[in-house]
Parts: sequence; C-alpha cells; structure tokens
Amino acid sequence: MVLSPQWRFALGILADAGERGVTREALTAHFWDEMITSLVLAGLATSKREGAIFRLRITAADRRALDGDANDRH
Repeated sequence: MVLSPQWRFALGILADAGERGVTREALTAHFWDEMITSLVLAGLATSKREGAIFRLRITAADRRALDGDANDRH
C-alpha cells in the first residue's frame, strides 16, 4: 500500500506515540476529522473511548503499511 504524505505523517505520529496513543483532539489540530476516521476505517488505527476522550493507537496493519510504503520507494 502506498500512502499519501498526509496519511504517512499521521501514521508516523501514531507510531511515535506508542501504547498510550494520541487523543483524537490532538490529531484534529493537524488533520481533518474525516481523514482520521478514514485511518480507523482502513484498519490502520484504532480508536478507543477513555472517559470523555478518544485515543487513537497504531495497529499492526499500520506498522506494515509504513514499512511497506518505505520499501515501495526503494
């Protein structure tokens, strides 16, 4: 899968966040809500409600997509 620069950047943020993930609010400061929803629907991120906030985390598919995208460019 070849990722757009915007998706790659968002997934990189999730990858760097580790197990704790990133709040949806933090991501919507940089990306459209629809794009974030698309990452979840594509299976590249998970969204879990924790109290009043939602946290997004990396998935195994997310890591494979980032690794595969890097390999596709070589």
